[in-house]
Amino acid sequence: MILKRYVSLALVCFAYLCGTACSAGKTPALNPMESIVCQMGKNWCIVRDDQTRRNPFSLRDRKTLEPAFDAKFEKYLDTFEFGGKPFIAAANWNPAFEYLWNAWIYDGHQWLQLMQKPCVELKLIEEDGKPVRLEGTDIDGQPVSWMP
Repeated sequence: MILKRYVSLALVCFAYLCGTACSAGKTPALNPMESIVCQMGKNWCIVRDDQTRRNPFSLRDRKTLEPAFDAKFEKYLDTFEFGGKPFIAAANWNPAFEYLWNAWIYDGHQWLQLMQKPCVELKLIEEDGKPVRLEGTDIDGQPVSWMP
């Protein structure tokens, strides 16, 4: 009777240790210098990386913490929906142009870059009776716009 209890206890402990070891590899984790700044919709989050002085933010999947796209950024707009789709406009510092902006929108499968060239200036325009649109000036001084 006592032997059955010890065997049962040993099996429970063994199962707990195996389950913890197996699930530890599957759980995504941030490195110690990273932190989640805010959530963006139900599937994305912005992560800050304090290891370097430049490019501290990245957009990541909330479940896997995989980057949504390659670009890291230093500034971003607080508007995260554009026509009902997740959207982010973000900028990096460039000594020649100051901040260079670009924008991405999630089409349900992947993040699409909206501007072919980075923009020196980028604005989100909201007017009554008209759809929301992006307007800006690219690094060549040409006006650019995007509308869903």
